[in-house]
Amino acid sequence: MSVKRNDDCWQGVKLARIEIPEFDENPKDWPLFFATFKNAVHLNSSLSLTEKMFYLASKLKNKAKNVYAGFIPCAENYETIYKALVSKYEDKRNLADPHFNKPAEIDILLGAEVFMQILRPTKLLGPPGKPDLLETAFGYILLGSIASLPCHNNTAPCDNDHAFLSSSNDSIETLISKFWELESVPTKTHMSKAEQECEDFYDLNTYRDNTTGRYVTALPFLRSPTALGDSLTTARRCLSSLERRFKTNIALKTEYDAAMRDYLERNIISPAPALTDTNYYVIPHHGISREDKPLRIVLNATARCIDTNVSLNDCLHSGPNLQADLTAIILKFRLFPIALTADIKQMFLAIGIREEDRRFLNILYKFDEDDTAKMYHFNRVCFGLRCSPYLAMKTVKRLARDETDFPIASEIASDHLYMDDLGVSVDTPENGIQLAHDLIELFKRGGFDLVKFVSNSPEVLKSIPQANRLSSKIEFDKQDNMKLLGIIWSPVEDEFSIAIKFNPQAKCTKRLMLSTIAKLWDINGFCAPVILHAKLLIKALWVAQIDWDAEPPSDICAAWKRFLNELPALQDFKIPRFVGIVPESRVILLGFADASEKAMGASVYICVQPASGPNEVNLIGAKSKVAPLKVISLARLELCAAVLLSKLFRFVIDTVSPRCHVDEIFAFTDSTVTLHWVHSSPHRFDTFIANRIAQIQNNLDPKHFYHCEGTQNPSDCLSRGLTPAQLLNHPLWLYGPTWARDNVHTWPINRFTFDPGEPKPLTPSHFLTLGPLDSFHSDPRLDSVDLVRNKRLVDDIVQRFWNRWKREYLNTLQTRAKWNTKSNPVTKGTVVLLKTENSPPLQWTMGIIEEIMPASDGVVRVVRVRTQNGTYLRPVVKLCVLPSQ
Repeated sequence: MSVKRNDDCWQGVKLARIEIPEFDENPKDWPLFFATFKNAVHLNSSLSLTEKMFYLASKLKNKAKNVYAGFIPCAENYETIYKALVSKYEDKRNLADPHFNKPAEIDILLGAEVFMQILRPTKLLGPPGKPDLLETAFGYILLGSIASLPCHNNTAPCDNDHAFLSSSNDSIETLISKFWELESVPTKTHMSKAEQECEDFYDLNTYRDNTTGRYVTALPFLRSPTALGDSLTTARRCLSSLERRFKTNIALKTEYDAAMRDYLERNIISPAPALTDTNYYVIPHHGISREDKPLRIVLNATARCIDTNVSLNDCLHSGPNLQADLTAIILKFRLFPIALTADIKQMFLAIGIREEDRRFLNILYKFDEDDTAKMYHFNRVCFGLRCSPYLAMKTVKRLARDETDFPIASEIASDHLYMDDLGVSVDTPENGIQLAHDLIELFKRGGFDLVKFVSNSPEVLKSIPQANRLSSKIEFDKQDNMKLLGIIWSPVEDEFSIAIKFNPQAKCTKRLMLSTIAKLWDINGFCAPVILHAKLLIKALWVAQIDWDAEPPSDICAAWKRFLNELPALQDFKIPRFVGIVPESRVILLGFADASEKAMGASVYICVQPASGPNEVNLIGAKSKVAPLKVISLARLELCAAVLLSKLFRFVIDTVSPRCHVDEIFAFTDSTVTLHWVHSSPHRFDTFIANRIAQIQNNLDPKHFYHCEGTQNPSDCLSRGLTPAQLLNHPLWLYGPTWARDNVHTWPINRFTFDPGEPKPLTPSHFLTLGPLDSFHSDPRLDSVDLVRNKRLVDDIVQRFWNRWKREYLNTLQTRAKWNTKSNPVTKGTVVLLKTENSPPLQWTMGIIEEIMPASDGVVRVVRVRTQNGTYLRPVVKLCVLPSQ
């Protein structure tokens, strides 16, 4: 049914006349209209909703009537229409430049001496992270921090005549978001419908060049590129800005020219043909150079077209996230003794773009200042496109799937790569050498160049061609550190350390505090007890409800300064990369959960039991969470910590299991209430407890949960926090409880203390050997024995021995000779008892001999006996003559 709105339908309605000004979308008229309508109509309880709807519809004119377009102006829709109207026009202000979104020439520049004279007293604060409104004689102006504008950044401003902008690479919201993502346990996600369509599009439109082996793909458009408009004007402005930088930085011009010529020689870019239509895009570009890296040309595909306000990235699909989890890569990198890292050289530029999509990858450049700018187009995937990370990772996974000659290298390339960084560990130098050469050949077949190899093994590194190494000179006597996926790794010492970047003299404000805290990079939780103090400060800031640039209360500032003064000590923090897994060793995972009124945490350790010697225990992952603002009982917080531990355990097990076998799992908590809950059925409890019990039991079998003493729980550090100085010398946190380094059969199963006056704790060994275990390690060769077959063999041996023992030996223990003396023969009428094998003598049947039956030799051996139940033939030896007879 279609409904046609007729604005004249109210003219026949006769209602009381109320003086209300009309409103036609002019912001200046809104305050008077809104105040009058609200008091006279909306808050008037004597009017019905139908009457209120009449007054509202009759006073909205022109574009203002669009607020109820698509609605029937009736009583049922009045509240919806009223809220939509208020939401659209309430508190709207006239800006000094009403056409700020349309590029135009600047009319006049006002100096600082005039600025104070045009200010008005009104100041409106925006939400956190958003600009504020300041009233001037010309209208309102916006002041504050905003996200980086298209093609504007701190290295290459687009046009200094039009904008002055100071921006940072990451907004505070982005940094905080990344911080909390690092502090969460990684979980698997499912593709959306749009992401699956992007996957299908790639599969259908990607092919491999038969000559070079390079993959050629298409740009995955999310919306039609016909929405693009005039991008050439913005590209020209950015090129002009870049040329001005060249005049003041000759070295930059030299590097830029060299990079562009290199692109031309390698066919990464080529001169663009004459464009026959208007459906194309020209991308502004600038260079990023660092002292330790060559110049990289980055394309700004977020630059919007002048007329349509649409950018190329607006039209492109970002694709699903195919990145391997960073925490998982570092965890697998620690499993085996030989470590190997490498880097894919210019990963994006190794993938081709089909010819029909290259018209959207145009750039402007000129080598000589006097020349006319020429247009080039990229033949490869380039930096700055929204889809570039997806296309790169998808192509590597496609290469790993297509190349079946290197099964191990293909698996490593698919699961151990984070963008262009690869990190893997293997068990022997021989396997490391083979894997390095297979990886180089695998990526070479797809047009990629695997370079910057680093290893902690000189033997492995020497086998790699010099062109593929990070440095042509191997110096294993120097302390050379390198960054691996955000953390610092020393190949010589084979240790991890933490990079600390902060300004100790920074002013104490909410914004600067959050920015510093968010830059603490500890993805595996090695320093989680220290970072807990930072999380508690964040919680205190939110509770205080202060502005972003206001100074927090004195107690928070004092805690913050103390935290900053102690933070440099983390630069001395070291943790071994290799966790000790060697052939014939058993792998045991230990997890601990704990909570306090301030926070909760979970930590997981890997315990490697070698063929001989003590166990080696290392921390492999930890996560902590601040207790919620709502007060929750400590028992429930302990349960939440167990949930966190179960999630962390599931992630670690899923990550480690494909690379090595996990023999045993132990999850510990010092809360007996939590232990009872975990081993119970969820349906017995309320929703809060039941849901968390279900989560735990879904992630981990309850049989793996045990109790441990609070003083032996490493996660106590996570729930209470440690200072950096305490962390450096805290063996319980770094290596777990002391008993974990002994044989598993010596681990205590009851309360355990170090008090010499207390009795020694019970262990599984006391139940197996009635005493403590003297031999700390079992023979690993027994692990390969088929226990069922062995049991059957032992039973067969025992049965054979018993038969021979009974037949050949038992009979010799009591010898019996034949009777040589005659006894008195039984006679007729003698009262006897009939012996019964399975009955006691007092239950034997009594009878009387009726007939004797002598044999041919005259000896009576059989007689006939009469009982109350009948007459029977019985041998004499089965009869017992009563003594009275």
